[in-house]
Amino acid sequence: MKKIIVAIDCSDISERVIDFACELAMGRETTLHVVSVTREQGDLTPSIWQQVEGIFRSQANELLAAADSRIRAAGIDRIEIENLLGDPAITIVDYATKTQADAIIVGSHGQSQISGLLLGSVSFKVLSLAQCPVIVVK
Repeated sequence: MKKIIVAIDCSDISERVIDFACELAMGRETTLHVVSVTREQGDLTPSIWQQVEGIFRSQANELLAAADSRIRAAGIDRIEIENLLGDPAITIVDYATKTQADAIIVGSHGQSQISGLLLGSVSFKVLSLAQCPVIVVK
């Protein structure tokens, strides 16, 4: 595998997702594309969204910086970092298609554990939509 999308959020499982991706990439010429997706505006008014979007993006940037450090500490230096905006599952799949990724790695439950019964709603939707293999980390 040359390109792997590593989808993370602020949940605890994201560390396991990163560690699994590192194990997969270790000793290979694999680029890890680490992505975090901030949900779109939704029902918020534009003025409120403008205020909170910056906070969400800042949190995502901190998360991505920590992921970058963790991956580099594991000895992997082929990393692309993306802070994206949109519906998480659709945005992850679109990014995988755009980059011609060989696989996507997601956590079984992210920030919205209640919305998925056996799998988180994002991981289930990624499994349903993706054209490449999807690895779900528990």
